[in-house]
Parts: sequence; C-alpha cells; structure tokens
Amino acid sequence: MRQEICLGSLFIRDYENTFGIDAHVVCDFFDGFCDYIWELAKEDGLTEFVDGKYDNKDELWNYFYGMEYPFGTEYQIKIVEE
Repeated sequence: MRQEICLGSLFIRDYENTFGIDAHVVCDFFDGFCDYIWELAKEDGLTEFVDGKYDNKDELWNYFYGMEYPFGTEYQIKIVEE
C-alpha cells in the first residue's frame, strides 16, 4: 500500500488504494507513520529526514506491527511480505 499512496500529501485522493480501505483511514495511518519516523529522526539528533533511512519497509513493518488494529477492526487485511 505504501507504494500506492503519496506520503505526507494534503489530499485525501492521494490515499486511495486497491485494498479497499477508506482513504481517510489510510491517511490517518500514514500520518501516524510520519510522526513515528520523525520521532526516530529526532532521537538520532536529526532535524530533517535522510532519504530511505526512516521511510523504509522495515520501519513501516515496525510501525504496523506495533498497532493492534492498524486500520480498524472493520478491515480484514491479508499481509503478504515480499
């Protein structure tokens, strides 16, 4: 799904996806992910993002698996790790 959306976009349409998850829910999830990776950067003493250091598959999985229901209980998600 990360490849389908525009992270940090101000437009809900940029969070539409082929998984059938409401774009508002996806936007909220990825807003939280942005906050999460920003905190990681601040912990490392950085004041700006370094491309790929935090916005990567591993950190997205860490964030996703740290949540009990990342997209709410109404969405059943089949997770396929590539």
